[in-house]
Amino acid sequence: MAINLNKGDNKLLYYYSDNGLTIGPFTLDDLLSKIKSETLVYREGIEWTNAKEVPELKKYFLEEEKKNEKLKTGPLKTTNYWPYILFLTVLLFGVFYFNYSKKNSSVSSTDTTTIPNNIVDSVAPTATGETIDQGMDTKQGEELQLSKIDASGEYFSNGISYGKDKIIDNDKETWWTPNPTNGDNSYLILNLENGESEVSSMSIINGSYGRYYMDNSRITKLRVSFSDGLSEEVQLSETQEYQNVQFEQVHKSNYVKVEPLERIRGNKWDDICISELRVYGNSISMGETNSESVESCDQNSIISLLNNMFEEFESGLFNANDYFSPNITQYINLHNISPDELNRVYATSDFKNAKNVIQDETFQIVTSNSGCKVNFISKFMCYRPSKHKWQRCLVDVELVFNNGKISNYAEKRVLGLQFSDNKFD
Repeated sequence: MAINLNKGDNKLLYYYSDNGLTIGPFTLDDLLSKIKSETLVYREGIEWTNAKEVPELKKYFLEEEKKNEKLKTGPLKTTNYWPYILFLTVLLFGVFYFNYSKKNSSVSSTDTTTIPNNIVDSVAPTATGETIDQGMDTKQGEELQLSKIDASGEYFSNGISYGKDKIIDNDKETWWTPNPTNGDNSYLILNLENGESEVSSMSIINGSYGRYYMDNSRITKLRVSFSDGLSEEVQLSETQEYQNVQFEQVHKSNYVKVEPLERIRGNKWDDICISELRVYGNSISMGETNSESVESCDQNSIISLLNNMFEEFESGLFNANDYFSPNITQYINLHNISPDELNRVYATSDFKNAKNVIQDETFQIVTSNSGCKVNFISKFMCYRPSKHKWQRCLVDVELVFNNGKISNYAEKRVLGLQFSDNKFD
C-alpha cells in the first residue's frame, strides 16, 4: 500500500494531489512549476501537507509572497482624506441604525440562521469531552457518552479490524470501514448512555487519516437521523482534521444514526472510512424527566402490562401499538423501528404460541434519565415451525419504559435452551 519513492537514485521524489488524483513522481525543480502554496504534497518522511508548510518548499513561497506584496504596494501617492472621512461617517450611521433596529424589533423564537452546508470550522475536541471551540456563539454543550455502537457491518482484512469502536478510540490513525466497504446501505448507530438527550452537534474526522487519505474514499454527504423521527443531510469538507456539524435544530433523541450518502472515490480503493466521531448536546436530567414517565415506574402496573402483552403473544392478538412507544430504539436485534413495523415482524415470526412467565423474584426496576429500566428473567416456551419442534429456555430481559410504553426491549442472555418433539409441561 505504500508509495515507492526511491526509483534508481537517492533523490527525494514528490507527489501532489489534483482533484483527488495523486500525480507524480517529480523532482523538486519540476514540482515547483506545477503547484501552488495550498497544493497537497507528499514525499517520503511526511504525510500529505500543504506545499507552503513543507520545510524545503517554504522559502520559495515566502519569496513569491514578498514579490506579490511589492506589486500590491506600488509607489507612494499623496493621501486624500475625504474618502476616509465619508466612509467613517457612513459606517457610524450604519452602526447607529443597526443598534436602533435591533432594540426596537421583535424576533420570533422560531427564527433560525442557516449555516451553508451545516459545516462549522473549529479546532479538534479533546478526549475529556470539553466543549468544542467553534469560533462562534452557538453553544454545543457536553460530549454525550455512548452505551454502545451498532453498525451495518465491519471490514476485516489481513488480521486487521476496521471495527465500529475505532471511531471512539482517540486514535486518528485507526478507522471504521463498513462491509461492503463502499458504504452502500451502511450505517452507524450511536446509542446514548443517558437515554433521551438534547443533541445539537457532532464532530467527525472523515476518511482514513494519514498517508492513505487520498487512496481511500472520502464521504461528502451524510444523513443523520434521530429517535424524534427527524433527519438532516449534511455536507462534509475534504479535510483530515476534525470538522464540526451544527444541526439545524436541537433533537431530543436516544441515539444518533449516521448514514453515508455520497463519496469521492479514492485513488486506489473505494473504501469509505470514519476515523473519529463524537456527539454533543445536553443530557436531560431527572428533574426534567416527564412526571408521567416517573409515575409509570410502579412495579405492579408494569408487571400487569407485561403479563397482558405476553398473553396476547400466546393468543395471537398482539398489537405493538398498545405496548410500545412510537419510536422503538431496540426490539431484540432490531433497531429504530415503529410499532407497525414490529407488528409485521411478529406476523411472520417463527415463534408460535409463545408463552412467557415472569420469574417474580428476579424482577428489578431502576428509575433513570431515560425512564424506567426493568430487568427480569422470563420462562419462555414456544413452537418453532421451521424446526418442527417445541422450544423452552430462560430469557434475561432488559427493557425501558417511557410514559407507560416500552421504548427498548433487549434479550441479554438465553439460558438452558431445549428442544422437544412434544409440548413441554
